[in-house]
Amino acid sequence: MKRQDEEIIRTSFDARKPFPLEDESVELIVTDPPWAFNDLYPGNYRVLKYDVIKDLSFSLQECYRVLKKDAHCYIFVPNQHLPTLFEVLKGTGFRYKQLIIWVKNTMGLGYSYRGKTESAVFLAKEPYKKKIKTRKLGNVFFAQNPYHQRKPVSILRVFVEQSSDDGDVVFDPFAGSGSIAKVGLDRRFWINDVVYGEVEEK
Repeated sequence: MKRQDEEIIRTSFDARKPFPLEDESVELIVTDPPWAFNDLYPGNYRVLKYDVIKDLSFSLQECYRVLKKDAHCYIFVPNQHLPTLFEVLKGTGFRYKQLIIWVKNTMGLGYSYRGKTESAVFLAKEPYKKKIKTRKLGNVFFAQNPYHQRKPVSILRVFVEQSSDDGDVVFDPFAGSGSIAKVGLDRRFWINDVVYGEVEEK
């Protein structure tokens, strides 16, 4: 683990394999895993094949293991892959809390209706009692699409504010550009992605 400063930890382990984190060591996970079947992980032609069913199932079991009890997890997912995510979640222990909708300002991809929304699934770890900070927020957010595959910092900030406290560790095992660490809150952000280092083919 390489620590850059007091707020950001950056690592480059392969999230298809056991995470080098202790059990129940992080307070919140916010992530956007690869979604295309047999796509290249993490969507770039220099790295690894990623099997959505097998590899994502393992990755989410690891997410559950490293989360503290009663903690929250937010997973971004294209709408066409929602059935896959719910199927994979059956073997993890996570409890589904709510579907959060991001309405984009641009026309997205699609083979029938073109997508202008994306979802984030709000999950909880047992004993499933922790509540978000306020109940005055709706579950639909409007935000500009910053760049292909990147997520709006404004929405990420809401997730971090609502589900963690000052000094908590917020972890993203598929961090890509590391947008989660740009929300500007007093947290310890742990961002991981294979693009940060060299990873051998599986």
